[in-house]
Amino acid sequence: MAEVLEEVRRHKTTLIFHNTRAQAEIFFHHLWLANEDSLPIGIHHGSLARAAREKVEAAMVAGELKAIVCTGT
Repeated sequence: MAEVLEEVRRHKTTLIFHNTRAQAEIFFHHLWLANEDSLPIGIHHGSLARAAREKVEAAMVAGELKAIVCTGT
């Protein structure tokens, strides 16, 4: 997880893709726990409420998130 956070720190925005919602949720949880610098991160997948997805999308466009854990949908 430290390697992923190092890459997140080095870039403006990092998309971290997973094949399934479950994988994305688990990875996001572990990333959240390891995120000692409180970097702004989000999660995005088709099972989230539309409003939640739109909030993450807007934050990404505005440059407010360092990383988004997501699925391909």
